[in-house]
Amino acid sequence: MRPELKLRQPTVDRFALAGGLELDSPPSSRKPGVVHDGVNFEPLPSGGYGRFPGYFRWSGGQRVQEAIDGRYQVFEGTKNTGSGGAPVVGMTSGATAFMVVEYPTTAAGVSRYILVQVVGSFTAGEYVAFAQAPTTPITTILRFPTPTVLEDSQYRETVSSVLRAQIASPGGGPANATMPMLGGFTYEGQVYAVRAMGDGTTAFLARSDSTRGWSTVSNPNGPNCEVFFTGFVGSPAALTDAFMEVPTASGGRMSVEVLRVMVESGTGVSGDPYKGRVITRFGVDANADGMVMGTTLPGPAGQITLKGRITPIVLPHSDAYEITVGVVGVDPCVYIATGKSTAFQFDGELLIPIHTGAEVDQPTHVAVFQNHLFLAQGNSVQNSSLGEPFVWSAVTGAAEFRAGGNVTGLIVMPGNDSAGALGVTTSASHSVLYGTSSADFKLVALAQGAGARARTLATLGLNTLALSSSGITTLAASQNYGNFASASLTANLNSWLQPRIGKVVGCCVSAAKSQYLLFFSTGEALVLGLVNGKFIGALPLKFPAGDVPTCAWGGQDDNGVLQPMFVGMSDGRVVQLGVGRTYDGNPVGGYFELNFNAGRMAGVRRTLKRLIVEGSASGNASFTVTARVDQGSAGVAQPAGESTGMTETVTDTVVWSGTGAAGEAPIRVDGTGESVAVRVSSTGISDPFAITSIAIHHLPRRLAR
Repeated sequence: MRPELKLRQPTVDRFALAGGLELDSPPSSRKPGVVHDGVNFEPLPSGGYGRFPGYFRWSGGQRVQEAIDGRYQVFEGTKNTGSGGAPVVGMTSGATAFMVVEYPTTAAGVSRYILVQVVGSFTAGEYVAFAQAPTTPITTILRFPTPTVLEDSQYRETVSSVLRAQIASPGGGPANATMPMLGGFTYEGQVYAVRAMGDGTTAFLARSDSTRGWSTVSNPNGPNCEVFFTGFVGSPAALTDAFMEVPTASGGRMSVEVLRVMVESGTGVSGDPYKGRVITRFGVDANADGMVMGTTLPGPAGQITLKGRITPIVLPHSDAYEITVGVVGVDPCVYIATGKSTAFQFDGELLIPIHTGAEVDQPTHVAVFQNHLFLAQGNSVQNSSLGEPFVWSAVTGAAEFRAGGNVTGLIVMPGNDSAGALGVTTSASHSVLYGTSSADFKLVALAQGAGARARTLATLGLNTLALSSSGITTLAASQNYGNFASASLTANLNSWLQPRIGKVVGCCVSAAKSQYLLFFSTGEALVLGLVNGKFIGALPLKFPAGDVPTCAWGGQDDNGVLQPMFVGMSDGRVVQLGVGRTYDGNPVGGYFELNFNAGRMAGVRRTLKRLIVEGSASGNASFTVTARVDQGSAGVAQPAGESTGMTETVTDTVVWSGTGAAGEAPIRVDGTGESVAVRVSSTGISDPFAITSIAIHHLPRRLAR
């Protein structure tokens, strides 16, 4: 009896993708799922690597979200002579929309129309009017076709590109390299941005909302003003919103509206008058003819003695903006440090300078902690009086501390201790300020030799992260702040990070994805994943040519509430990060290549049969999978790549389409070698997708010689 023939069964090596970019460890020690080359992918908290979504320019208007989503409606109808951008009205239904674009069809005299901002419901068979001068073309709706996957991708991108062009930068002007973004924040649900003026010395504050887009809040060309007063007996509240007739230097008189009275000392009674500043609406005439000071003037609520010359309140052009939102007193306000001026408070209405009384009053760092405002410049850290951001007297609780070097950052550190702690960093050290007031504030040195770069401090969960001279570090807090441990997270990718450390411009966090993001003036970023305090990997981003980040903010507020992430660009655009599927219209060309490894067949030559790529897509995903064997040696035949995703006409592929869609993509490969590196790439317009694991099917041949 002849023996039964047994067919060799392929060996399967399946491994999860995790660990991110790893360059500086021995290749033989790297786990199968780490990356040795890649860009524009991100480590995901659920595991695997995701194609980075991209970003989209922001103005706050309705069309921003429509453009990000690529929302549209499509119908086919008799061809008209109109053009894109025309208002559309249903003659029977009364529905309205805007036509974005008209496509011809294979049917004679029939076009396909892509509409946005649809209000109401169009109906088949009705006439629609395209409101254009000098004529109004009329079209009959024939049908509402269902786009294919490829058509849907095309239509969404067309819609996005048309609406994107209608989104202006802060200030209303176009992109301008001489007017970069300097900083930004989110306050009471609205997004604000600080943009440089073209003069190179001043800046302005702009606000976005859902109806008007960007509008200017503080403009150097028409600023409010401040003037000190040395004596006021009466009611500051009664003086607010009143008018004073003030003599000018030329002998004339000027009517000045009082916007706010800022009391900095005194009780307001005879013998102990209030002292502080008056914030006025303008106050300098066209000839810069300022008010005469040093005289006691009658006011509607008492006598006030003005001192010094009235001064415009102007934001400076500075690359060192730091901005925080917190409560010092009763209500949350915004606090701004620029490094080139006094600090500022902004309450949604007024921008008010904060004078500490320091000989040089140009703080570079700001934080709100224990109902005090903290400001730092040089090696000095100051705190205001309790609940009084404008009062800096030691008599009422203000104090000053000295750090071990020039301060590079202030940050409230997370934890469970109600007393809390304020982190203070220099370029070479971490310190912690404990306590609740100047009565028990105590600055304690934590770690020497592990400092932080300015504009890189952030909290993610119970961890404080920062970029130091040796890489990205984390300070993990114990429950009672009694013990901190400093650790480097990026030792295995320092060869990528070190050339860029001196070019960092800002950071933000994505609490939703457990990510810390660093941005560089090279037009790059690094996305680091940290889940429950455990490092899961870091991967770089590369933005299109000309897209140079200058600042970043958002991700979550001090209470852990999720917020959108924003990046300011060198040309004055503000973009929302992590949305859409392009870099503001440019394809997110991304790839990653896994480390060469032999899996369980080390030292054995093997014949590759196929790869199984497991993952998911948020929409219509398209990517290519290739494999290289034996380090891509020229003497070894290399397998061809294969596309998968939304290419409907390709056989033996998987269509990943639809929110949360998941699947396995079998990829045919044919090559022989000891090791293999799998590469996943996406070059066109594609929705984000994630690759979570890879299985390599192979047949062992013989021991390697």
